[in-house]
Amino acid sequence: MTERRVKLASIISYDFLFLVLLSGLLNLIITIFRERLLYVLSSFFQYIVSNPSVALGDALGFIFVLQALLLGLFIGGIVILSISFTINLTRIRSEYEEGVPLSTILRSRIITSSRLGIIANWISERSKRYINASADLESPTEVGVRYVAYFLVSLLVVIPVSLALSIALLSPLPFLLIFFPLTFIFYPEQKYKSRAREIRDDIQDEIPFFVTLITIINASGTTIYEGMRKILQFPIFKAMKKEALLIIRDIEFFGKSPLDALEHRSRLTLNRDYSWFLAGYSSIIRSGGDIEAYLFQKAREFLNWLQFRWRFYSERTSFLGELIVILFLIFPMFLIALAFFTSGAVISFLLIIPILFGTILYTITANNRPRYMDSIGLTKLQLLIGFIAALLTAGVIEIFLDEIYYAIGLGLLSFSLASTIFMYNQIREINDVENSLPQFLRDITEFRKIGYDLSRAIKTLAEEKRYRREFNRVLNEITKQDSMGIPITRAKINTRSWLGKFSLTTVQILIESGAVRPDLLEYLTEFTLNFIQSKKEAFSRMRAYQVLGILTPLLLIATILIAIVIIDSFTIVTLPTNTVGLPQFPNIISQFILSPVILAEMFIFILMSTFAIGLLVTKALYGTVQYMIMPAIGLTLAVLSIHFFSVIEPIILKFFSI
Repeated sequence: MTERRVKLASIISYDFLFLVLLSGLLNLIITIFRERLLYVLSSFFQYIVSNPSVALGDALGFIFVLQALLLGLFIGGIVILSISFTINLTRIRSEYEEGVPLSTILRSRIITSSRLGIIANWISERSKRYINASADLESPTEVGVRYVAYFLVSLLVVIPVSLALSIALLSPLPFLLIFFPLTFIFYPEQKYKSRAREIRDDIQDEIPFFVTLITIINASGTTIYEGMRKILQFPIFKAMKKEALLIIRDIEFFGKSPLDALEHRSRLTLNRDYSWFLAGYSSIIRSGGDIEAYLFQKAREFLNWLQFRWRFYSERTSFLGELIVILFLIFPMFLIALAFFTSGAVISFLLIIPILFGTILYTITANNRPRYMDSIGLTKLQLLIGFIAALLTAGVIEIFLDEIYYAIGLGLLSFSLASTIFMYNQIREINDVENSLPQFLRDITEFRKIGYDLSRAIKTLAEEKRYRREFNRVLNEITKQDSMGIPITRAKINTRSWLGKFSLTTVQILIESGAVRPDLLEYLTEFTLNFIQSKKEAFSRMRAYQVLGILTPLLLIATILIAIVIIDSFTIVTLPTNTVGLPQFPNIISQFILSPVILAEMFIFILMSTFAIGLLVTKALYGTVQYMIMPAIGLTLAVLSIHFFSVIEPIILKFFSI
């Protein structure tokens, strides 16, 4: 009996399922469009039978027979499919009761199916390269099977839903939903391609520090394999930690040699610099070359590239300043001038400019700025407090002053001030640590040159408290952990500065290796100092960009005043025809009146633009938009400028003698 059920279930193929669904779909389409189809068929039969009534009867009979055949095929197919589904459900239930996980059962069904297996293999082959490059510990075969399962489930949901909507709406358009499950066929490739590109960019941000760390570890007498294990032990990297995990997996579980594992990753990664570094390291080892010289050379190359990257970023930021002038000053002036000919209708488009252009410029800034894993940001509670402060301020101002632009401006100002207060200590901590690092590394280098133990040197420097407050706190916490029985090499480095974590972790690794050469400490000092100087030089080049963020509200107010001067300067000029002989020229701008509504829209545009530009400047300088010192300063000037607008306007008009 069981064998007969299995044979019956094996007869039901996916071709038969497709045929049944197609018959039901065609029957539904014929039912919905019966009148149009009847007209077409009767017109066709008139070429064969000259009598129109006979042709109409033949068309009706043809449609009746066709629908009967399709309906019979659909109903019979549904019955057979129901029997097959019951048989398969019984088999799945028996396997599930034996302890086999449901996910395993479904995967085995998909893999053993000829048609579904082809789809799963196609998905896995298309995604395999990007899955490996993204450093995700996932099997391409498992990914293919999982998304085929998503495809089947969505298909089972979409088909009845589309049928029900088509019957309810008497339209075939809901059948377009049937194409939705196809997204699960093509989505995995795009998903893992995006991940692979993201990990490629993350590697590019981390590779100068990774190569520096590997260089110091190798020079202290440790292989790159041990260096990869150190990267896993000390959580300082994000992307390189995944890479190290994959290399160690290939060595310890797949039995590859360290060089073979490095060469394998160099072929899979999408980051060209990382691939060349691994391939070069393997080639130098195999050829018997000087690996230490190679590593120091690559480390200096990446340091030079890092300096160039900050310099290029500062130059690109100055270009963004020019874009801000064009988009937020010149373009609004053009809209205001255009308002003369449209009775002020285009003034409302001013409110779109800060959102549209701000989003575009923010994307450009975020993509160009070097990214580092500083532990910085607002908590959910702090964000909630900021939003509540903004809403309360805006509500109170709206109730008492009844001016929407004051409510918007002061609400944004309250949110900016709250965020700035919460973020100030975090920014100060990062600055204190980064400004103290070079001097600290010089001090321990000098201690090491006279033969002093580094652990004792760190304790001595922590007691002297010769650095900035936050860095002294970090050293005190390290020594406190040592007094509690946790060695300095395993002490947790509690700082928000990622550069501080990197430098202190490198010192920990050197202490643990036992071979703390002064020249390695000097190289670490040089690298850290050059990196910090590159950042400072980039920030100094962006001073004009910072000044532009502060002066934005004043420039925008000046733009509005100039527009008002231009508007008020236009008067109707009439040329008398009896003296000149010319007709009177129509006044095409006489309908444009600077109403309070239009003036309020201009003020709201100023406030939104000030806030948007402040966020751009903050992102460019500090790497986050949550430290809103620049929006707070700009909004303060904007609100004051708007408040004194009624005082300044008559002075400007009088100055121009209008």
